[in-house]
Amino acid sequence: MRIYSTRQILFVCMLLILSGSIFGQTTLQGIVTDSLTHESLIGASVVLLVTSQGASTNIDGEYKISNITIGIYKIKISYIGYHTETFNYSVGGNALNRLSIQLSTDRIEGKTIVVTAQAQGQLSAINEQLSSNNIVNIVSADKMKELPDANIAESIGRLPGVSLERNNGEADKLIIRGL
Repeated sequence: MRIYSTRQILFVCMLLILSGSIFGQTTLQGIVTDSLTHESLIGASVVLLVTSQGASTNIDGEYKISNITIGIYKIKISYIGYHTETFNYSVGGNALNRLSIQLSTDRIEGKTIVVTAQAQGQLSAINEQLSSNNIVNIVSADKMKELPDANIAESIGRLPGVSLERNNGEADKLIIRGL
């Protein structure tokens, strides 16, 4: 069994710490901001394409990608609502490479939204329910016509406190709780 001296252990530790510089590795860091307001963009994505390396910006818009081998990389910066930027960047032998990026806004086109109004009959039924002390639930006749039920008894059976008695599979009697 071999015993290593303190000097040998320190040498190995220093070698491991400096291995990034020895093997030509460096760090890329910077900040991603809005091109108009110059505000930092939180959560923007910075990726070195064709590698598995990348980072997201922090609360200050800063990112840091460590252990990058020296060379030319295609970098892609993206953020929702902004134009995605892709360009070539040469990562040099410096211990630290700084690259700050400004993204310009992009419009996002969504699907069509249809806004409809409530039918007058249903609105008056709701107002009647709200102003009454005895009515618990109310549905207008117009609203019941819209339901896909076979008859009006089926539609009324949807209300709370109402159950149906069926004859040959079709509702023919209403049973109202408490009556």
